Amino acid sequence: MEKIILKVTEKDRMRLRELAKQQYEISQLPVMREREERWYRHNSCQGSCRGDYPLVVMEIKYCIDDYLDLECETEFARAVEKELLTQLVNHTLVDDDKVIPGYFTVYWDMDIRTFDLDMEEKRVTDNRGKSVGYTTIHHLENLEASFCKIGKTVRRADKEYTYRYKERVEEIFGDILPVKIKMPPSVNWMVSPSKKAIYLMGLESMMLAPYDCPERYQQLYGMLVDDVLETFQWMKREGLLCLNNGNDYAGAGSYGFTGELPSGQYLKTGEIELKDLWVNLNSQETLSISPDMYGAFYWPHYKRLAEQFGLVYYGCCEPTNPIWKDYLSTLDNLRKVSVSPWADDELMGEYLRGSKIIYSKKPSPNYLALDTPLNAEHYREHIKKSVLAARGCETEIIARDVYALYGDRHKLGQGVQIIREVLEKYW
Repeated sequence: MEKIILKVTEKDRMRLRELAKQQYEISQLPVMREREERWYRHNSCQGSCRGDYPLVVMEIKYCIDDYLDLECETEFARAVEKELLTQLVNHTLVDDDKVIPGYFTVYWDMDIRTFDLDMEEKRVTDNRGKSVGYTTIHHLENLEASFCKIGKTVRRADKEYTYRYKERVEEIFGDILPVKIKMPPSVNWMVSPSKKAIYLMGLESMMLAPYDCPERYQQLYGMLVDDVLETFQWMKREGLLCLNNGNDYAGAGSYGFTGELPSGQYLKTGEIELKDLWVNLNSQETLSISPDMYGAFYWPHYKRLAEQFGLVYYGCCEPTNPIWKDYLSTLDNLRKVSVSPWADDELMGEYLRGSKIIYSKKPSPNYLALDTPLNAEHYREHIKKSVLAARGCETEIIARDVYALYGDRHKLGQGVQIIREVLEKYW
């Protein structure tokens, strides 16, 4: 992939310094310290007993371009400007419970080519230029016949470029806003084997493989798990592993503030192991699979992965209640479980009430994603149902997957206000 030339104009420099100043000032507000303390209590399952309301996150990354008025001229400056503006927009127009960091993040320049096969997404756009769908090249559509295509995973990290990027940002505003290097958010999504299986095979082949070639299919999943673990060991050797126990993306929209990580061993050696990290696991692609088949074909691989890490966030858009009793509930290090729009809210409330596992509710995005003003009454009733179902559980509400605002930059902030009003009335 071609690198961005690290060039800025004087106009760009002044613009970025002003935005960095604004982010730093917001990060020092008392409300940010209060939110951070609530996240720590929440992730240790102490928030509810302390009288805290559930934390509310309104994810804006998929519709962020609808918020931004970029002014910088060079590609590099615009990339940095976008990151800074994302934090400012979140505070001024959304005002959920995210903590605005007092630093700027640069992510390791990494590329991982699983099995040396092209898994890049081929995207299409709608009439507004928005990316709305994608497919991939299905190298293993006929698993038996094409298994020989599987090669050795290619892993690359351009640390020199990452350091130069960080240094360039520091030259511009490091005296105002410190700069940190972290693992890219994509690391959260590279762990789950089902996502890779469907990219490689396609949905139809993936659904039929347990019948057509069960042994080969199990072999593929075993190889995918081994590959993930080998990738983390490679990251460790290369010095790329970073703790994600603070203001870090740790799950499908959630954050990793916890005093339970890293482990005591890290405090002795300073070396990061998998046991020091959160991991995000999901198997959205198998939602049509029966719980028994999930247990036979998928769970052993997911359990093996989960046990390698410190804390687990499980699930995304799939309903988790069908696989709760026999599978998910047996994980000792499970801390959060996704309760998606397709889950049974009430049943998940019964399962999680009184436990040390967080009810991570994902409201439907449909109320916020329409090309119409937000119907506050309907959204309020939708949120109320989940709030009542989750009472007695340590709860967070993570609103995601809004891809377009259709010009209404206040809609997501309005959604946050409605959620808080419902919590105040019914929690």
